[in-house]
Amino acid sequence: MYSTDIVEIRLPLSDREVMLVDLPVDFENSQALNYPAVTLSSRVGDIRHEWQGNIVRTDASIDIQSRMTFAVAEVENPFKSDAEGLRPPLSIGLFVEANIEGKVIANAVSLPKNIVYRGREILVLNEHDEVSFLTVSILQSNSESVLAVGIAAGTRIVSTRISLPINGMKVAPIAATPASPRVQISQSTIAGSGH
Repeated sequence: MYSTDIVEIRLPLSDREVMLVDLPVDFENSQALNYPAVTLSSRVGDIRHEWQGNIVRTDASIDIQSRMTFAVAEVENPFKSDAEGLRPPLSIGLFVEANIEGKVIANAVSLPKNIVYRGREILVLNEHDEVSFLTVSILQSNSESVLAVGIAAGTRIVSTRISLPINGMKVAPIAATPASPRVQISQSTIAGSGH
């Protein structure tokens, strides 16, 4: 027997994903008001449909096979259509994708993925326009960008990939604006290597 007023969906989260979401950790707190919002979506035919809900708890243990933490999303009135009457019910067994509201991370910077070297290093410039590698913590990545922390305010980031960078290499920056501290480097303007 299933309830028709609320449906629960278990969502597997990796360790990295868990770090990005304020999950309920007390397992039984039904009084919490700040549950993370979640948007569930599924394609039915050629149309993508969405349902809104909240993460209301996590499972009490981590899955020992997959090392995943399971967050439980709750959607109210899952069988009720949308205002236009076009959305199908959130049926039991329907495959969905989840977009969970993340927590605010202080000093996080979005960077193009192509300027990351060896998985977690970027090039920065000192006051003499010499490059050096800076190791950053990558919180999240996709095919185009990374979300990184560990970059001090005012750091000049090289936003042009240099094929064979060497610490101390002197470069000629093209421009940087206050809104974008990333410095573009023209490969043809590399003046030579320093140290």
